[in-house]
Amino acid sequence: MVVVVVQSMSGDEITQEMQPHHTVAHLKRIIENTWGVPNICQNIIAGAATLSDDQHFDDCDTNDPGLPLSIMMVVSIDALARRLRSNSSEELRRGALRILERVFLSEKARGARQGFIPDICNLVRDPDLTVRWAAVDILTKFAEKGDERVIQSVRACLFDQTADMRYKALLALPKLVDKGP
Repeated sequence: MVVVVVQSMSGDEITQEMQPHHTVAHLKRIIENTWGVPNICQNIIAGAATLSDDQHFDDCDTNDPGLPLSIMMVVSIDALARRLRSNSSEELRRGALRILERVFLSEKARGARQGFIPDICNLVRDPDLTVRWAAVDILTKFAEKGDERVIQSVRACLFDQTADMRYKALLALPKLVDKGP
């Protein structure tokens, strides 16, 4: 049995008993269930090393076998950004958008939201309708009112080949335009 103490950057801590054959991916699922941080956004660090998802706990080097393994969990949305920008399958891009929306709902992610807006704007031109739809949903919920690049991206949806997407854009635009004083 390996006792693992996971600490977040905010100081939250969980202690978990892991079997030596358990992987870091297993621990990430526990962290996601406990703290709500999607596993794709978790970087697990032991000492100075970032642990890979397929690494087993019996492979982790502890200074003293009698002490718990101390691990730091750092939240990073870089993997989501790569997935959004990649030519991955529509399913992976939709999944990344769903995870991003969950992350954006957290008040702690407020600063990261605006950094993703250009990537999400690009997805309103995605070949897959459900990806375009999800991108407009996220822009409507999280973009700052009056952001011209967002307005232009959603306005381009008015010329989409599908009537549903054109209707979606018509509903979204009033929520994005800054009405002024």
